[in-house]
Amino acid sequence: MRRYNHEMRTTLPLALRAPAWLAALLAMFTVVACHKEKAPPTPSFRAALLLDRGAAVNPLRRAAVVGMERIRAELNAGVVVQVAAGGQEQRRRLRALASQQRNLVFCMLPGLDYMVAEEAAAYPDSWFVAIGGKAPQGNVAAMSFQLEDAGYLAGVIAAVISDGQAVGVLGGGGNSPFFDRAEDGFRSALEARAPKARVLSADGVDGVDELHSEGVVVALYPAERSDPAVLERCRTAGLRLVVADPAAAKQYPHVVLATLILDLPEAMVRVAQEAWAGTLEGKMYSFDLGSGVVDLRPTPGSQAATDARVVDALARARADVTAGIVEIEELGW
Repeated sequence: MRRYNHEMRTTLPLALRAPAWLAALLAMFTVVACHKEKAPPTPSFRAALLLDRGAAVNPLRRAAVVGMERIRAELNAGVVVQVAAGGQEQRRRLRALASQQRNLVFCMLPGLDYMVAEEAAAYPDSWFVAIGGKAPQGNVAAMSFQLEDAGYLAGVIAAVISDGQAVGVLGGGGNSPFFDRAEDGFRSALEARAPKARVLSADGVDGVDELHSEGVVVALYPAERSDPAVLERCRTAGLRLVVADPAAAKQYPHVVLATLILDLPEAMVRVAQEAWAGTLEGKMYSFDLGSGVVDLRPTPGSQAATDARVVDALARARADVTAGIVEIEELGW
């Protein structure tokens, strides 16, 4: 009989023999184990990006890829990114993407608005957005960035720091049509704030020496990707820069006074939200200094961030630009 009772005890379910707290814990794990996690919903919004150049060495193209990742995450979108060089290959890729019934196709193909418009006409159920375009029509929208606004602030910095003397514009290193517009604003600020200042242009490493020999202490360097050799020569020459490449301020904070900002991912998300909501139009979506997409960011600890004269001049100039008091000629691309 004792043996029988012992066998009964050992064959009882564990939950009946365990303490109450352990039984409750086992029950909880049983519920979790039996619960099947729901698969994420299938993306109902499909977007694509076609680039003219690779993102590995082009900061703005890399930013566009980041924009697509944000669209994927924030809109639960199915996204694809492709790179194509040469007109024929770009047209073929664009046509292939459109034929896949994409809701939205971003095209970063500067100067090829006509091709985007030609191909878009055959796919009226999809939207096409020309990043940096200037000819919206039908189911083609365009994105424009008023970097002349940020360039104007850069010119204000140069006018104050140079005391109205010679300032520079440094070329080379992969200038882009996006940041070339900043030079228009830069020169406008100098005409307004320091009309007697000489604006000297030079290129590359040798250009740094040329500007330095002319007494230039601050210059605009609107290259999409800064040349480390140029930055190093500026460091030794004492030439301070306003740059377009965000990485330059991190690598050479004692050289870079401020950085021109183009938050392309944010702009792309805003346009994609319009397409997702069904409110996108075949028009120009322009982003200015007050949009939060275009800006100028002083480098912490630099003269642009600590000199009271510069800080005050920047604040007043920013207010004037955003209020529309300052008119900057927009030359286009």
